Amino acid sequence: MRLIKFRAWQKTHEYMTDDLAMVHNVFYYDDPQDGIRIDDDWVLMQFTGLKDKNGVEIFESDVLLTEEDSVLHDVYWNDDCARFEVKERNGDVNDLEFSDIYVVVGNAFQHPNLLEGDNE
Repeated sequence: MRLIKFRAWQKTHEYMTDDLAMVHNVFYYDDPQDGIRIDDDWVLMQFTGLKDKNGVEIFESDVLLTEEDSVLHDVYWNDDCARFEVKERNGDVNDLEFSDIYVVVGNAFQHPNLLEGDNE
């Protein structure tokens, strides 16, 4: 059985959390009784179900590095193919089948410097 989990980036206050609850298809930060409803000021990211070569969970919007060629890859969900994929900075796209060749080096929200340039 595949583990389904999410994390969320809070845009205004710029913080990441995985302390989420879902009640009746609505996500809440912290406790659904007293917590904050996840709205347009949040970005939800789903766990891919895979871990990198160091055992770190891979989520949407993560930035991955292949150590053999030092190439950065962005993780995203492809609606047309209904799968998670990685996009190299040169534009090549691959499925995320072999996660053990990657290392999570950050994500698009907490580490925006990883998005600058091709491979910094």
